[in-house]
Amino acid sequence: MSDEHDLSHIFKRMLSTNSKGVQMPPRENQDFTFGYGILPTSYVQLRSDHKQQGQVEGFLDKTIETFRSDAKVTWSDNLNGRYCVGRNGQCDLKLIDAAKGPMYYEDHLPIVTYDNVKTGARVVRGPGWDNNTDFDGGHGYVGTVTNVGDVQTNDDTPSRAETLKHRRVSQKRRSKVVRDTPKSDITVQWDNGNTSEYKLSKNCLRLFDNGPS
Repeated sequence: MSDEHDLSHIFKRMLSTNSKGVQMPPRENQDFTFGYGILPTSYVQLRSDHKQQGQVEGFLDKTIETFRSDAKVTWSDNLNGRYCVGRNGQCDLKLIDAAKGPMYYEDHLPIVTYDNVKTGARVVRGPGWDNNTDFDGGHGYVGTVTNVGDVQTNDDTPSRAETLKHRRVSQKRRSKVVRDTPKSDITVQWDNGNTSEYKLSKNCLRLFDNGPS
């Protein structure tokens, strides 16, 4: 009996238990990439105290609130604790020596958009990434979304006079959602400690892990 995966089958990508799913193409003839970063067996230090160094034992996945977004770390003094790696949009750790994580097919990871991203999501480079920069640590390296641009609701309800004037056009009160357009859409703290801002319109990021969604 062969233990190899069937790379020719078509499957659905599910971002959450309630999502309808998106059909993905077969994996055959596609190159895969390994994830690197703050993952089990990686060596890290506390961002708040660089003298505190240790190894990630694994991610905690027993509760929904911290699913894959808290890591257990054993420090050089043999003490251990759990630390945010995505929870509440925070990452308490900084990479010393990356671990080689799970492999992924780049085309199977969704492009980061306002509809699928939130603080705490883990991301990797997307197709629009500037290949002249390794600010993230390199191809396949992971980072944490620490801030997402605000979404504001502007009420465009017409006045009574305007309603009378334009009654033939519309009798309804109009309301629309307008996204705040900051200088950059999201902020990512890469596992190597670097932090940068990105415009989602550039398609420069893919969603690696949406954690407790």
